[in-house]
Amino acid sequence: MSDNILILHPRNAHAVFEDIPTLINELKNAGFLGENKEIGEIRREEGKYYFKPGEHFFELVKFQSSHKVLIIDGPNISPEEAEVVDSKTQVYISISKPTEKVYYLGGFFFYKASCPKCGYQYELEFLSSWFEKNKFMLSENCPQCGEEFFINDLDWQMRAGFGRQEIEIWGIHKDEAVPTERLLKLLKEITQIEWRYFFYRF
Repeated sequence: MSDNILILHPRNAHAVFEDIPTLINELKNAGFLGENKEIGEIRREEGKYYFKPGEHFFELVKFQSSHKVLIIDGPNISPEEAEVVDSKTQVYISISKPTEKVYYLGGFFFYKASCPKCGYQYELEFLSSWFEKNKFMLSENCPQCGEEFFINDLDWQMRAGFGRQEIEIWGIHKDEAVPTERLLKLLKEITQIEWRYFFYRF
């Protein structure tokens, strides 16, 4: 089974908001986060806090569409016997503690990256070399306009991200939903950091 996630992260890959309890409390007060959610040991990750959607979640995240989900509750349940529900009922949120270094947060269609100044389309081989050699802490010059960028500065068309901190909204397929300006503004007010988003599928 694949994971489809809408990921929000600071626009500046090096920026973080260290006070996680305050972030969680403010997002709960705003109705973005609801009650704590129990996650099975297989899916639970250390350093992450999990929540159900809050009462105003669907006002802060705009859904364009959704999909059907099969609920197979038990080893003897066949797909034909499974309950079919709307994916919006299965959405949950996780908030991560900041990491010490910038890392690859994940991505979708890794080759879709271009220069934010001139629009030059980077070749997959170049991007792979930049990424695999762990050189995303170093800058490179655009082959077309010569402008200097870090890999996280490129235009990834909302399909990849780099950073030290993230808020994950699980169960959202690419382009099914987007954070509203109200949510992005709220995050900026809480953290004093600009946030952006991308879609991830694993």
